[in-house]
Amino acid sequence: MLSAKIPTATRREVYRREGYACALCERRDVIHVHHVRSRALGGGNEPGNLIALCPVCHAIAHGEYELDCQFPFDQATAQAAIEHYLTA
Repeated sequence: MLSAKIPTATRREVYRREGYACALCERRDVIHVHHVRSRALGGGNEPGNLIALCPVCHAIAHGEYELDCQFPFDQATAQAAIEHYLTA
């Protein structure tokens, strides 16, 4: 069974850790919390499995965005950057 939704305190901790900005592009106007390892694959809601991303970087991480010249990276690059960021 999938975990419950991310607790508000955990979301706030992730936002604070990321400086209230997207961890990839540093956009600040809107940010989401992304599971690095999806809940469907056993990932949990612990802060070490979560990262703050803007809607565009979040969509790229899920492979759901048509890339253009403004976002010169693909899903694999986004995922590698997310993993690097969390292990640095």
